[in-house]
Amino acid sequence: MAVHRYWRLLAEHNELGSNYGFGEIEMRESIGGADVTGSGTASDSSHLDAGSTAANCFDNNLTNKWISNGKTYPQWVKYDFGSGSEKDIAQIQVQPRPDTYYRETPNHFYFQYSDDDSAWTTSITIETTWTSDYRSQRFPATPQLSVFQNLSQVEYQEPALIKVSQNLSQVEYQEPALIKVSQLLAQIEYRDTSSRTNLDAVLQKTIYRNASLDAYLLDHYEKNVDLDALLQALKTKGSSLDAILTGGAVSGGGLFFCHG
Repeated sequence: MAVHRYWRLLAEHNELGSNYGFGEIEMRESIGGADVTGSGTASDSSHLDAGSTAANCFDNNLTNKWISNGKTYPQWVKYDFGSGSEKDIAQIQVQPRPDTYYRETPNHFYFQYSDDDSAWTTSITIETTWTSDYRSQRFPATPQLSVFQNLSQVEYQEPALIKVSQNLSQVEYQEPALIKVSQLLAQIEYRDTSSRTNLDAVLQKTIYRNASLDAYLLDHYEKNVDLDALLQALKTKGSSLDAILTGGAVSGGGLFFCHG
């Protein structure tokens, strides 16, 4: 993303109650990083009284809270990092209102940013539930994608990959420069770029069927599949995925796609 001066949580809905409320709020520039609030200025759309302002959300006191004065839209908690101290927020941690009115905490809200305190852009829409132990929850500041639902948008972080099984954890999503599955496979060591497979079609079917790739392979070919060996066979034989699987060319140890 990019750095912005103003960030806010805009309430949309809560489970019950005549007000909205938040406990402690932390903002981080990296996943699991340090809270970068503290030197800026907190404000709110409204507060119930002098003891329930937005400043309570950024004071590191887990017993304090912000309480809005009613639920008339819009109700929000805002943090101004100040000129020259703009931040690129990657994660927020939110504590619900820490008392018996915890269900007044918004369970549907927006995390937004602005550069002028006037025009706001939603970074992420958050829907969640809160529990009576007032447990904090962490949320990424941008939407996260599922590997099998978004394989057409996958790009690997490292240019030279050794094994699929060793590198699936290194997947990240890049926009707007997206790489198709056929281009992605060309980046894998076992893939012979001169031969083409129908793996794209298999993956597309798994996406539209809302099913996992392993379940599809087991259901369609009735065997466990070692994906590393499969890709090696594609390189060696120059065959299609269907021909290799139906011919029994791959099985055994390594990375299995097993169902059930």
